[in-house]
Amino acid sequence: MFWMFAIDDQGNAITHKGDSGGMSNAYKVEEGIFTGANKNFAEPEVGYCMQVGSMYSRSYSNQDWWTTTPVTEIVSRTEFDDKLEVIFKTKNSTYKWVNYG
Repeated sequence: MFWMFAIDDQGNAITHKGDSGGMSNAYKVEEGIFTGANKNFAEPEVGYCMQVGSMYSRSYSNQDWWTTTPVTEIVSRTEFDDKLEVIFKTKNSTYKWVNYG
């Protein structure tokens, strides 16, 4: 199970900017265009857009998952016994991504 939401300066989730579910994909973007290079069940990586949410349509709308703009910086990567947590930045936001393995 994956969880990804934008966070504020205090580390609190901004609940309308993110999603959770069984999908965590990374899509490579170059000069504003998806290159077709993607990684399934991926953790955040610089230069990739992250998409987290349902693997299956819950509502048949664009809010079945959340996609970020390209990752510009990995702030931290912390492994715990039961999860992997990555804090990363995009051009406009800071996100927390968690893999509950």
